[in-house]
Amino acid sequence: MTNACYSFLPWYRRGLGGLVTGVPPAGAQRPTVQVTVNVGAEPAGGGAVPDMAVPQTLSLYGPGDVTGIDPHAVIRCEPGKGISNVEPNYLASIEFYDEDLPWRYSPEGPTNSGLRLAPWLALVVLAEGECKDGRDLRGRPLPFVEVAGFDPFPPRSELWAWAHVHVNASLSGTDAEFISADMAQVLPRLDALLAKDADAAYSRLVCPRRLEPNTSYTALLIPAYETGRLAGLGHPPTTAPSASAIAWDSYPGRLEALLVPYYYRWQFRTAEVGDFETLVRRLKARVVDAKVGYRDIDVQRPGLQLPGIASEELGGILKLGGALRAPESALDPAQLALRKKYEEWDVPPHAFQAALAGLINLGDDYLLKPAPDAHAASGAEVGTRAEDGTEEEVSPDPLVLPPLYGRWHAAVDRLLTQADGSAVPHPHNWVHNLNLDPRHRAAAAAGTTVIQKGQETYMDAAWGQVGDVLKANRKLRHARYAIEISAVWHERRFGSAAKRPERYLRLTRPVHRRVLSGAASVRAQLERSRVRPALLSYTASRLLRPGGRLLRLASLKQGLDREALLKAVNDGSLRIASVKAAPRGLYTTLVLAEKSLPRAIERQQVPAGRADAALAMARLLSDRKASAQAFGKIKLDVIGIMEPGQRDPGRGKNPEQETHDLGLAANAWFDLVGASYAAAERPELQAIDIDGVGKDLHSALDPRIALRNRTLRGLEIPQRLLDAMPEEFDEIWAHPVIDTPMYQPLQKESTEFLMPGLHLVEPDSITAVTTNQAFIEAYMVGLNHEFARELLWREYPTDQRGSVFRQFWDVRGQVAPPGADPDVFRDSLRDIPKIHQWPRASTLGKHDNREPPGEQKENVVLLIRGELLKKYPNMVIYAQRAKWGLNGSNQPDVTRERELIEVAEAQMDNPPHDLLRFPLFEAKVEPDVYFFGFDLDEAEAKGRVSGPPTADNAGWFFVLKERPGEPRFGFDTSRGGGPQTVNDIIWSDLIPAGSTRQFIDPAVPAPVLAPLGGSDHEKDLQRADDVIVLTAQVSAARWAYLLYQAPMMVAIHAAELLKRT
Repeated sequence: MTNACYSFLPWYRRGLGGLVTGVPPAGAQRPTVQVTVNVGAEPAGGGAVPDMAVPQTLSLYGPGDVTGIDPHAVIRCEPGKGISNVEPNYLASIEFYDEDLPWRYSPEGPTNSGLRLAPWLALVVLAEGECKDGRDLRGRPLPFVEVAGFDPFPPRSELWAWAHVHVNASLSGTDAEFISADMAQVLPRLDALLAKDADAAYSRLVCPRRLEPNTSYTALLIPAYETGRLAGLGHPPTTAPSASAIAWDSYPGRLEALLVPYYYRWQFRTAEVGDFETLVRRLKARVVDAKVGYRDIDVQRPGLQLPGIASEELGGILKLGGALRAPESALDPAQLALRKKYEEWDVPPHAFQAALAGLINLGDDYLLKPAPDAHAASGAEVGTRAEDGTEEEVSPDPLVLPPLYGRWHAAVDRLLTQADGSAVPHPHNWVHNLNLDPRHRAAAAAGTTVIQKGQETYMDAAWGQVGDVLKANRKLRHARYAIEISAVWHERRFGSAAKRPERYLRLTRPVHRRVLSGAASVRAQLERSRVRPALLSYTASRLLRPGGRLLRLASLKQGLDREALLKAVNDGSLRIASVKAAPRGLYTTLVLAEKSLPRAIERQQVPAGRADAALAMARLLSDRKASAQAFGKIKLDVIGIMEPGQRDPGRGKNPEQETHDLGLAANAWFDLVGASYAAAERPELQAIDIDGVGKDLHSALDPRIALRNRTLRGLEIPQRLLDAMPEEFDEIWAHPVIDTPMYQPLQKESTEFLMPGLHLVEPDSITAVTTNQAFIEAYMVGLNHEFARELLWREYPTDQRGSVFRQFWDVRGQVAPPGADPDVFRDSLRDIPKIHQWPRASTLGKHDNREPPGEQKENVVLLIRGELLKKYPNMVIYAQRAKWGLNGSNQPDVTRERELIEVAEAQMDNPPHDLLRFPLFEAKVEPDVYFFGFDLDEAEAKGRVSGPPTADNAGWFFVLKERPGEPRFGFDTSRGGGPQTVNDIIWSDLIPAGSTRQFIDPAVPAPVLAPLGGSDHEKDLQRADDVIVLTAQVSAARWAYLLYQAPMMVAIHAAELLKRT
């Protein structure tokens, strides 16, 4: 489904290291390169001297110069550190960020046409007992181990095969080029790629030793050359016989022969044989046993003096179901008929059900009459019996009765009959299904048991969700008391005034700033209206009191009171005279003239006797028209008059310029003053809606609103509880929401509740079952019913109608789509709707929250039993639509194997629901049983049963896919038949059974690929690539291709799991 591409190179070197060729000369301890240095000179006396080419031999750093590696250079090791269940068919490897690190200090050059270059590092894995830690580290640059021998070390002549460069892109020169033996062409492409993206490549060392099952290993990154070993142990590298000597070569005078220093180390342990491919191949597709999903219960003597269900047709038993059961398509006609007989045993109502309903109804009868009368009227057998079966006496005491499950959620107190003996409406709805059928009562009772055993845990969760709700309710009660008292006072004080809005507006003046009316406060609206706030003040009220002096002096008609005055002012029939005064802080010409100009003139040289003239000039500037006329009459020689003896202020501008500048300053002056006046202009005053404002004031001051809001601001209550709070400000009736998958405590009680007959599913099986929604709903009602009782007992503020538990399956793997509301999405995943919202006439099993109303279906559940998911819990499982295979005429052919429908690359981020479906829910039963529920019913999953094949009836595949991740290297352990592609190569193809060899021999001939059986386009393409690689020259890149283990995928059509046996 993706176009990811990897490229492998056998080696990579940068800088001068790329010039190293052959082996170092005898006696040399470092690699050398020959270079030519051009030396130029410039004579002091002038002239030209030709350059001289001077050959030089340069020594480069080698393994003996390295005494440590930065641990951050290692980006990954496989297997991971401390892993204890490693698949033994994989090889250990270590990866470096620097793509040239394994060959950076190699003393030798490439061989075999430039395709082979031995690294200066080696990775070895030593089993427990093959080495021990070195003790004395004094004077040792590196930590070291002491080995028992060098048999676990790879042969020196094969080191070149186990280091390569991994590139996360194609390095092909053309689309047709798949492999290249010309390193001179490929290396520049890698250089160009790394110049664009330095993270596009990295290097890897692989240990070719085959691992044994159930063995502890220590992986060591060590120097591959003797000079590096000696340097790591603190000895002079010059004691090595040559720069090319391998670290585990034997030679005379070898120092501390069994000590091996290391740069990096980690440990792991292998498990039994079983990689993903091996484990998935063990799975056998099977049709589940028809007995799965039901178990027999004896109903002949139910107790409580109830009549038994002992019909010969039923054999005295009923079939108690579980949450999962065998699908109908897995049953033959006789088995289907048997299931239907037990499902419909109660049509018409059985005597057992009538007697049970009478017994349950006693709970309601006790509220209406004494217990003996209730017993006598009920018809239920509630007395004691003699040995011969005759009733001896009627109990005078109330009885402990069977619970009426769901009574608070459904708001019912009786079953079948009303208190007056008439029939109840909907006698066959879900409440009756649940309470009068022993199978469903058993499921609800299982919910009761779960709550009773986990009550402390669930109550802790309940209290933790709603905060300190009891304290909040105490404050609410106090607030209600305050509201009632304040409401009486408010009505007495303001009730009559509210009918006279003008008077109400005056009485409420102190709160005008704090009350909103429309988009602004009342005070702000008054500021913009004809009714000025001052008119409502105490002073104005005193001045405008009826019969007051002001009203007598004013020529107003008789009988005009303060409220009428406000109304007259508001409608404009009476205007309030305003004081002709400039607003405080306003710039006026008079202020500027009398204050600003004289101060400025005082700082100037003013001719004697002319100070009054300066003030006159300032006053003149207060009038723009007058000043304009005056400026035109100014005599030019007046500007420059000075008294004798005054100091000459210096040369100034000419008179014409002085006059011009003065005119410009005056104009700027008037612009400033004009803008100030414009800003101070008051808008035209408008009438205010006194009636509307009065209503807003009355509403805001109503204690039923004001005190309610003030109280709520002081409470920390979850928003969902505030939303549900009644308008009458009653106490909080809350219920918690617990989304724990409730199948978990149920299956801990017994796996027979989850799926009766689970033991009939064989190990290493993959099969399909379906949900039993009626059982799930009965169990969930039992949970919520019992927890409602527990909440009441713990004095939790609840009306007992809340649906606390709505999650049966595990949906934690679901991810909300982009932009989805988290709460809405979370609610859509719950298994049942809120119980109090179930339709009264609906029947049990018709309340799947994931399905639209009226479109209920049982989901297909994929069941996998085996080691696969224990070992690979993160594997990908999904359903993918199938398509029919085509015949020679390119027409759908039902006799051909169905295929997976293609999913476009662009659709993978958000695959269409009609092509790909991921599990809706999951479940697990220890130790090795896993369930995955899909949005598919049996018919949809199986596909066509009869009729012509179409694009919509090919059914669906269940796909098991190894999660793509970091590359792994190794071979499979088994296969059927010969290898058809490189992915089919197994260990015995390279190391025959019984061989003592521990390492892959890079020179071993590649196995011959067997012919493909039939037409498989994808395999045809893969095989064509494999043939090219197998015939190419042997290199580290070729071995990386052969060892690479592609993620495996297995697809099983649902018809294989649902077909009738």
